[in-house]
Amino acid sequence: MSDQPQIVNPPPPEANSEPSSSAEMTTFSSQPAPIPPSPSSSSIQPQPPTTTLTTSTSVPPPSPTSSNIVVPPKPKKRTAYFIFADKKRDECKAELQAAGGTEKKYGVGDVAKLIASKWSALTAEDKVEYETIASAEKEAYTQWLSKYGQFLPPTSSVLGKRGSSTSPLDLTIPITKIRKLVKLDPDCKSITKEALSLLTYATELFTKYGGESSFSISTIQNRRKLMPRDVLDATGTREMMRFLNEDIKQQVTKIEKDAKEEKDRVEKEKAEQRVKKIGQIGGGIGEYFGN
Repeated sequence: MSDQPQIVNPPPPEANSEPSSSAEMTTFSSQPAPIPPSPSSSSIQPQPPTTTLTTSTSVPPPSPTSSNIVVPPKPKKRTAYFIFADKKRDECKAELQAAGGTEKKYGVGDVAKLIASKWSALTAEDKVEYETIASAEKEAYTQWLSKYGQFLPPTSSVLGKRGSSTSPLDLTIPITKIRKLVKLDPDCKSITKEALSLLTYATELFTKYGGESSFSISTIQNRRKLMPRDVLDATGTREMMRFLNEDIKQQVTKIEKDAKEEKDRVEKEKAEQRVKKIGQIGGGIGEYFGN
């Protein structure tokens, strides 16, 4: 054998084999990996909440509200009959005053009846004038409502305050009385039960306001008794009641006159009774001494 070393060629690499490196070798084990200990609650630091700020370069214009819109006064919306009544009311009062002489012998109901009779006596051609004015007022009111109705403050429902839509209102004034007043307008052919209830409730609200206003005047004079003059003063000082001042003044004058006449009559009867009693006593004394 020769002393030269033999060269042994390494076996050829297998197909699809990748060269391994001792520095990058990974040892896999069939045992499960140990679970790391959970950190204690004291070691957990709370994270501050993050707030995302969004900026916008465009600001929408403010929507129009009742605070920046000037709403003009609500226009009238009267029927042809009430336009006629407003025009003829003073004339009818003067006519009744002349018929009654110097003493006032009529009231608000008498004026309303006379106006209704005059309206019924008008022909269809005569009513055209008032119907035209009523149509113009209705058109003006409709335009005002469509333009400014959205800026009006919201109003709560009366039924929501006093009851539900299925229960009647807790009313004090008889509805039949209000129905009679409504029928004084010949143009009003009918009225629903709900509308009549609301109209009666509105009458109660106005009456309550008038009573409170009148009583406040009596308390200024250190009185807790409400007098006719207090109601008259309330209609003269409260804007909402001023349209009643003239009628109330006439009624108060009549009430005070009737009260004075009644007082004089009672005092006269008492005086006559005293005189009669004294005469009876005097006659008895005369008879006694005469015997």
